[in-house]
Amino acid sequence: MKLIAVKGLFGGAGTTTITANLAHAMRRRKHPVIALDLCATNSLRLHFGMPIGDPRGLFRSGQLVEDLRDAAFETDNGLIYLPHGEIDEQPDRSDIEGILEGLYQLLQRFESPQELIVFIDVPNSESTILNWLTTHAELMLHVLTPEPRVYPALRYFSRITWPQIQHQGLRHAMLLNQCAPHLELSRDIADLLRRELDPHLLVPTFIQRDQHIPEALATQQTTFDFTLGAQANVEFAAIAEWLEAQLEVQ
Repeated sequence: MKLIAVKGLFGGAGTTTITANLAHAMRRRKHPVIALDLCATNSLRLHFGMPIGDPRGLFRSGQLVEDLRDAAFETDNGLIYLPHGEIDEQPDRSDIEGILEGLYQLLQRFESPQELIVFIDVPNSESTILNWLTTHAELMLHVLTPEPRVYPALRYFSRITWPQIQHQGLRHAMLLNQCAPHLELSRDIADLLRRELDPHLLVPTFIQRDQHIPEALATQQTTFDFTLGAQANVEFAAIAEWLEAQLEVQ
């Protein structure tokens, strides 16, 4: 089982959109894929057409479900989406650690778990989840957008977050999202980031700002479902191919 965590350097970087579309892109490449929402806002469901009133989720009456298939929502192409569900009050750190370990065991009960690829939409500020991912995930994608907020966010990341999540077995990569080469500020910041960041950390394909993405979200679809002609689909497909090489899967 390969776990890929998707985390933003700051709010609004687009992690939920990227999680949904990369999961769909990987499913199109015939891999068994789960999209897992660990964000209490339950926003990932908006990309998969799951009704807001549907009560399914990882948590039921504040407790982790006993069988993840009871929580699963399967899309038309066979991708399995696991919504967060609702918790009345935030559990303490020790409870979160136990919940995450229980979740990992439940994921291994799926058919052919060794072939499973799990994309996880990760909240920005939950250190317990990040610590858990350092021992269970294969790769962590850090999403950043070329805008003025990126510099203080990178400084905070290097001083605070990076020391917490460094782990010899966990690979990290930074993905530029919402790039707008036709806008001078966005283009200049993106060029600076590509020059200043370690090239080994940067995903070789960046995601351009594409109007098809919000339009797809408005219809509760991924961009692949909305229209195959979207430029974003080319980029998501290229990143999925890159991920295959990183994970050494075929």
